[in-house]
Amino acid sequence: MADQTQPAEPTQEQKDAGFVMHTIAGAVTSSLDAMAQRNQVANAALMGLTTILAAMPETAQLRPERVAAVLGVVLGNNTAMQQEVANFITGVINTAREVPKAMAAAEAAYLADQAKAGNAGAKPN
Repeated sequence: MADQTQPAEPTQEQKDAGFVMHTIAGAVTSSLDAMAQRNQVANAALMGLTTILAAMPETAQLRPERVAAVLGVVLGNNTAMQQEVANFITGVINTAREVPKAMAAAEAAYLADQAKAGNAGAKPN
């Protein structure tokens, strides 16, 4: 038979190092999981706020120069952040300006469906 040697039993130092590495890996994993959850919550909050702002008729009436002035006061000289925020604001305002068209299209589709179903003249709530 071939000579089979048993693997050497790990030393206490190797066991300790393995335990430390396992503990560090667990802590990093927990931290990454917590960050991912916070990002998910932050994204949901941002989408909710965006939806509310875009749904407000007043948002579509915002004057770009007024928004730019407030943006400059809030963010100061952070031009990279200003550009990102300005792009976001522009998107919200443009979306708000499209809401009346979307509402009209939804109402027209609803009325067409009602007419097909024999409920002509029924208005959506």
